[in-house]
Amino acid sequence: DAQLPAMGPVSINLDLTSACNFACPHCVDSTIINTSRYLEYETICESIETMSDRGLLSVILIGGGEPTLHKDFEKIVRLLKEKRLQVGIVTNGSRLSKVARVADLLEEGDWVRLSLDAGREDTFAQSHRPRVHVHLAGILNDAAGLKQANPRISLGYSFVIVWEGIRIG
Repeated sequence: DAQLPAMGPVSINLDLTSACNFACPHCVDSTIINTSRYLEYETICESIETMSDRGLLSVILIGGGEPTLHKDFEKIVRLLKEKRLQVGIVTNGSRLSKVARVADLLEEGDWVRLSLDAGREDTFAQSHRPRVHVHLAGILNDAAGLKQANPRISLGYSFVIVWEGIRIG
C-alpha cells in the first residue's frame, strides 16, 4: 500500500480485549475494563500481516484486560508464531490452561509474565479481587506445569508495590 510507511514498528503491545475476570483496585485500565471491547480476528490478521511485512519482530499480548479471555486467543498465538514473531504474554494467570494449549508453539525468546502482585493468598485476594474461583497456589502450580511442558519459555512474575498512605486513582 503506497500510503503506508516502508518501515513499521519492531515491537507492539497488542491489547486483545478489555474483558477481565479480576477487579484489581490498582488497575491503571479500570475505566476501560469490561466494556465489551475486543479486536476481531480478521482485523488482527490484517494488521499483523501489514506490520510483519514492514519489519515487525515482536508482539506482546497484554492489554486493558486479560488477553486469554479473547475468544481467539489460541488462534492469535498460532498466527503470530506462523509469522515467526517473538511472543510475550502478560496475564493474570487465571487461565493458564489457554496458554498451555499453545505452549508447544512457543520457543526460546518467547515469554509469559504473570501479574501476581502477591506472595500470599490473602494478599492475592485483596490485590486482585478475582471474579472467578482462582487462588495464588493454583496459578503457581499451573505456571510450574507450563514451564515443565515447555522449558524454552521464559516465565516471570511482576508485582505492584504499595505502601501505607499511597493514593490510588
